[in-house]
Amino acid sequence: MNEEKSSSLVSVVIPIYNTKPFLTRDLESIVNQTYTNLEIILVDDGSTDGSEKICDEYAASDKRVRVIHKANGGEASARNVGLTHSRGEYVMFCDSDDEIPLDAVMVFSDAFSGSEVDIVIGSYKEIGDEIRYAYASKETYTAAEVAYEMITDKSIYGTQYIMSTVCGKLFKNEIIQKNNISFNENMAVGNDSIFVAEYLRFARKIFNVFVPQYIYYKFNAIPGQRVAGTMWLYPDLYRLVFVTYQKLWELFPNDDVNWAERKKKAAGVIFDKLMPWLINAVTYEEHFPGGLLPNIRELIDSSLMRNASIAYRREWLCNSKIIPLLFRLRMPELLLMALRRRAKERISKKDGQLRVRMIFQDNDN
Repeated sequence: MNEEKSSSLVSVVIPIYNTKPFLTRDLESIVNQTYTNLEIILVDDGSTDGSEKICDEYAASDKRVRVIHKANGGEASARNVGLTHSRGEYVMFCDSDDEIPLDAVMVFSDAFSGSEVDIVIGSYKEIGDEIRYAYASKETYTAAEVAYEMITDKSIYGTQYIMSTVCGKLFKNEIIQKNNISFNENMAVGNDSIFVAEYLRFARKIFNVFVPQYIYYKFNAIPGQRVAGTMWLYPDLYRLVFVTYQKLWELFPNDDVNWAERKKKAAGVIFDKLMPWLINAVTYEEHFPGGLLPNIRELIDSSLMRNASIAYRREWLCNSKIIPLLFRLRMPELLLMALRRRAKERISKKDGQLRVRMIFQDNDN
């Protein structure tokens, strides 16, 4: 191991809420890391199942473990508290019902061999009804290159999977603190992808170690191996997709002719991938207190969506001529009518089958 990096403190932030059956498995994988210079921050987010006691027991037996007890505020809030208290040169995140290989921190730390590396990523091992592996395809990326793969990658277990979560990575704490990067506490889900996209704005080089460095237990796939998940329906999921793509789009160079064709392809893919989620929103538009028209206007006013509607090809998934045309003509009322018609044709409403929840909690839309 690089001698200089061996002295670097690594902060491991673990948000915890009622995961008692799995917490010991997770913490054992952290405290027994081959890389020992760790600051292990356990943020107990108001647990009531005994998880809080397990946290205190680990803190009493290992001086590297710090416990912060707080009122329940959600995963984003817990992670932000952990970041505020972190003192390490590097930061990594782990969910309390997953685990990491015993050499994960060592492998990540060793990968910071050059000053230009600002984030190290690894592959995922997903344990569900079967074991699957997810991995990015290249050893090194620029921020623009990884953004392009996140948008255009067709693989379910590819770059988009890897980069949509903060786990299985090692971040530079200086970049996080200096640029005030944090998790949006007004979002019910999806904080990871926004956080990563924000961080990439300041990353010169992304290094991929390829080896699986995170073990993810897929909820509801194997009973008793992870916190049971609730099957939620998110009518405003399209907005999370749009915000994420917009942030990734901003990572592309503006005046580089070598990027012209890639940007055109990425724009078309964004339109194609966003439309099914927008049609889904229209299907459940009664859950938007202010109606969907203001949201449609917001999309139409976006330069990204105008570029995307021009680059879109009809033979793709959305398979529509009128919808991209109405985007280009900036006709929100007619666009909403067209989306309603498409929703009626293609989506069978699941009333009563799923619980409905809005992702964005900050305003009426």
